[in-house]
Amino acid sequence: MKALTLKRPWSIAVYRYGKDIENRSWLPPARIIGQTIAIHSGAMIEYDGADFFEKVTGEKIPDELPMGILGTAVVAGYTTPEKTKSPWAFGPFCWVLKDPILLDEPIECKGKLGLWNVPEEYERILRKLKAP
Repeated sequence: MKALTLKRPWSIAVYRYGKDIENRSWLPPARIIGQTIAIHSGAMIEYDGADFFEKVTGEKIPDELPMGILGTAVVAGYTTPEKTKSPWAFGPFCWVLKDPILLDEPIECKGKLGLWNVPEEYERILRKLKAP
């Protein structure tokens, strides 16, 4: 299973605030379209997006921002900001995320740039996740 690291608070927004788009400068590889990936919450907090976060969610960035693998989501495809009504889209490429499933507790794990392979022992846990 592949994983994608997102800066905080964007990682938790996938699960708590309906963030259905992950903005990237690159297209998702064709092989992961329709696939479940792990969502990893990185160490960096992007405070520059605080105003945007508050505009979309109606809330300030939460004080508690977990790190590590938070859960999974399906990469349903991609779009561009002008082709979607999602408030989360600003591009240039908007990866469409669906069916997010949050773990009860994050899995402590270091992230990486780009798509990376989830360690096998964690992949077994993630493959057992089912939507509530």
